[in-house]
This record gives sequence, structure tokens and C-alpha cells, in this order.
Amino acid sequence: MENKEILVSIGLPVYNGEKFIKEALDSVLAQTCTNFELIISDNASTDKTEAICREYQKRDPRIQYVRHDQNRGGYFNFGYCVQKARGVYFTWLAHDDILEKRFLEEMADYLSKHDECVLASGDFEFIDESSSHMYNLQLSKTRETLAWKYRCRELFKYPTTSKIYVLMYGLMRTEMIKKVHPDIFMIKMIKGSEMPLLCRIAEAGQIVSVPGILRKFRLYNESTCRAESLIINKKSALVKRYILFVNVCQIRFDQARVLLRSRYPLPQKLYVLSSVYMEYFRNFLERLIRLPKKIWSYL
Repeated sequence: MENKEILVSIGLPVYNGEKFIKEALDSVLAQTCTNFELIISDNASTDKTEAICREYQKRDPRIQYVRHDQNRGGYFNFGYCVQKARGVYFTWLAHDDILEKRFLEEMADYLSKHDECVLASGDFEFIDESSSHMYNLQLSKTRETLAWKYRCRELFKYPTTSKIYVLMYGLMRTEMIKKVHPDIFMIKMIKGSEMPLLCRIAEAGQIVSVPGILRKFRLYNESTCRAESLIINKKSALVKRYILFVNVCQIRFDQARVLLRSRYPLPQKLYVLSSVYMEYFRNFLERLIRLPKKIWSYL
């Protein structure tokens, strides 16, 4: 790397990513913003991931490849990328996702002009295993045109139908994420695991989404999250409901704890807490009303 300040650090945690990692790496090298470092943290892959990454490393000095001696889990791998980051800004890139070529440039420009914002994201295109278009996701509930208290409310709500969890793949301030990441509340499931991180980032500053697709998010059966869902769906209905109920309770408790300890003004805390839990209560009543009909269908 040249002896100048690195603008963006990209952390790419991977385990056995030979199938898609070339697309991810090519999307990084195609960025219009060229002042970046790419940190690849390999959790002891057993496929061709190492060979692919070392080949790219030879071609570009901005790429750092680190292979760990054993698989230490996803949390370690994501955290290692944060620890090694030297840029002003930081983003994670899953080995099976793709960056649009203006992602770094547009998001870094936005953060440089908005000191109150600690994380900025564009919209997402969801793609399948063959990189074909599935659908677009517009993060309309976190636009800068909405007051922060309304955007903030979405980050302390779970489960959410808005797929807001993808915000963790936006561009953020490195100094902030280095402080926030070690404090993450660990849950046993992958499902919803982004929310403890996002509510802590929201505690540090504002999060915003800007219109326009800047990343591609891949959905396929072998992805870690989808694989977990397939395993849970094979359980009996009662066991499945119990697993998901515990997951929801853990995340909601953590979100409430982070909100109450935050430096937000008391009126904002009360607004977020009351509006979120009123929504939970309404959803509970709706399900309760539908319960007799559901029971009758089983008889």
C-alpha cells in the first residue's frame, strides 16, 4: 500500500467460498473508488478458496489474505476484519455477495458530508445462485427524509418484515465499529443476529439509506442463513415455534437493554419503546383472534 491514508477497509470473511468468491473479488477491484484495502479472513477453508485468494493477492497489493489455522466461527471471522481495518471507513462483504462499482465512492462521499451519520447504505438487489435477478429491496423506512426517531424505531424492532438487517453491509465509520463490535450480544442462531449489532450502531449515531441499488445480496439454499432455516423447518411444529420464540425473546430483550442504556433523550427512548411494544401487542392480538380458526382447521 502507498504511504497515504486508506479511505476504506473492506472486510471479507470466508469459509469454503470457492463457488462465488471470484465474483465478490472482481466487484471490489472494479470500484470507482480505488483508495481501499481488502482484508480477506479465511476460516481454514478446505476447498480452493485459498488458491483463488492468493492468486488475486499476487495481482493487487491492496489485497491482504490471512488464513487462520482452524475454523473459529463466524463471529471471530467478522471481528478479525474489524480489528485489522486501517481505513477511515469500513464495510463487510460476504464472499457470495457483489458490490456495484460506485458503492464505495457514493457511500464514502455521503459519510464525509454528514457528520451525524455513522452508517450509510444504498438499496439492494437480491440474486440467486446463478447471479440472476430475484427482486429489489428498497430500504424506504430508513431514508434521510424521515426524522431520526422514526428511522431509529425500525432498528429496535424484531422481527421485521422490511429486511432491515442488510444495513449491516453498509459503509460505516471504522472508529465507531471498532468500539461497537466487541460489545455485541451473542445469540445462538444466525437468524436475527444482525439486529444486536445494528441497535448498537444506532446508539453511536444515525443510520441512513439512500435511493439506488449499490449491492447484490445472494440467496441460495447453501447460504448459512438459508441452511439454518431449512434445518429448523424440519423440526416438529412445536419445537420450531419454541426455537423461534426463544430467538425473538433474546433479541427483543437485548434491544430494549441497549435502548434504555443509550444516551438518547428520554422522550426519544419512550417514543421508540412505546411504539415498538404497541406494535408487538397489536400483532399478538391479531394472532390471538385468528387462533380459534387455526385450531378448528386442525380438528
